[in-house]
Amino acid sequence: MHRLSWLAALLVLVIVSPLMAQANPSAPPASDVASDNSAHYRPSPIAWQPCPENAAFACGTLTLPVDYAQPRGESFELAVIRAPARDPQTCIGVLMLNPGGPGNSGGDFVLAGAGAPAFESLRQGFDVVSFDVRGSHRSRPVQCQVDPPGEPPVGNDEALVAFFDDFGRRFAETCLAQAGPFIRTMSVNTIARDMDVLRRVLGERQISYAGISFGTTLGAVYASLFPRQVRAMLLDSGVMPEFQDSLVEFAAEQTISFELTLQRLDQLCRKDAACRLREGGVVGAVDELCARLDAASVTGPDGVVLDGDQLKHIVTSLLQFDANWPLLVRALADGREEHYALLFQLVPFIANVPLANTPFFAIKCNSYGTRRSAAEYLAMSQAVAAVAPRTDGDNQVASVVASCTSWPPADPPVIRNVQPRLDHPILFLGTDFDPNTPFSWTRRLAFALGAEHSIVRYQGGGHTIATRGTACIGGIVVNYLFNLVVPPEGTTCPARSTSVPRRS
Repeated sequence: MHRLSWLAALLVLVIVSPLMAQANPSAPPASDVASDNSAHYRPSPIAWQPCPENAAFACGTLTLPVDYAQPRGESFELAVIRAPARDPQTCIGVLMLNPGGPGNSGGDFVLAGAGAPAFESLRQGFDVVSFDVRGSHRSRPVQCQVDPPGEPPVGNDEALVAFFDDFGRRFAETCLAQAGPFIRTMSVNTIARDMDVLRRVLGERQISYAGISFGTTLGAVYASLFPRQVRAMLLDSGVMPEFQDSLVEFAAEQTISFELTLQRLDQLCRKDAACRLREGGVVGAVDELCARLDAASVTGPDGVVLDGDQLKHIVTSLLQFDANWPLLVRALADGREEHYALLFQLVPFIANVPLANTPFFAIKCNSYGTRRSAAEYLAMSQAVAAVAPRTDGDNQVASVVASCTSWPPADPPVIRNVQPRLDHPILFLGTDFDPNTPFSWTRRLAFALGAEHSIVRYQGGGHTIATRGTACIGGIVVNYLFNLVVPPEGTTCPARSTSVPRRS
């Protein structure tokens, strides 16, 4: 294995990994009884106030039980935000948003949308509502203080496995002790029930919903538990629903998807006579630079050290959005010519992330995955590295290290064929070269929900598409959410032009 920089590998997991789900439509969902408990909970009204960050929006909190099985027990405050429709007289209803993560802030997502054309177009017909999921940001945030593990041992698989198993055990023990029982309620099933209580307190018989990345899993669970409460549902960049062992299947498929996306960028560059990496290619530049930096790392003027592993993490981070592909080509072209200034600038950006993104790991561990030792994943990680050498198995190992190996049993997401019970089809958006959530995952999630005939395929690259403002996708989204029009089966939208840095 390549030498693993713990912090950098963990960053790949935190930034790259959306929530992984599993579903068994033929088995009775484990959480149906709990859903009845949430339906019986009687919430108090939200005391709306102008948001401190933007007085045009309303902020408030919704009191919810920590455990729906004990509705009169301990409670917490769920932070909610509402961007009111521009014209109340023509308002269709509530459009609820989830920005993914898991654990990304819905409040920050709405605040950041203010003034953006795509966001403001939604306010022509909807009260746009979102929330910070339980345990994150403004909703009783949990943050485990776990001592950094240092660098993993090199060249000794037994020592490496022991290192990862030890940290996984300490992570679970410390986090569960520090956060208490509340952290165990942070599952996607419970978050979906929080969302339905919010629907009821808003006075809505049905809601429209738009979720991206992990938000597709939340939407799928919500539709499965509360199909009659769904008016319209837009799911952008679906997460595969049938993971039986998230730490193996999810990480392996995602790593290979990153490699394929890199190959796609290489194709685009080789077809462009003006691309700085046309000769030798993008892949060739990555290989050349990794070999050089593995042999001898380089140090920048501020003491920033760049080695081969850090270069790979820069590559995987910039591959996620096609708007960053020109920056990646420029950084690689400069590096090939031994000009490292841009790469030095990117190293702190990639590595400057907290070690433990607790809401991310808590939601993931509470929702998915078998509990196995690191030894059972090591061979897989090395096999994946053989077929995806430039985006290799570091992120799988990081998944094992800092997540679920010693966590209590999961509450698997309830995902089942609900299309016959919905008033209107769910609309799916997927991207051909999405490294985070491959297009095949969107197809599989759509099939699990019974909506495989309503998928729109974007023929470009990058993770998520609904918020990127392309005319084709934007028109489809607006027509669906406002008018409930589903495009014909097999609809595609062309990729926007991705210019690459030209030769000087």
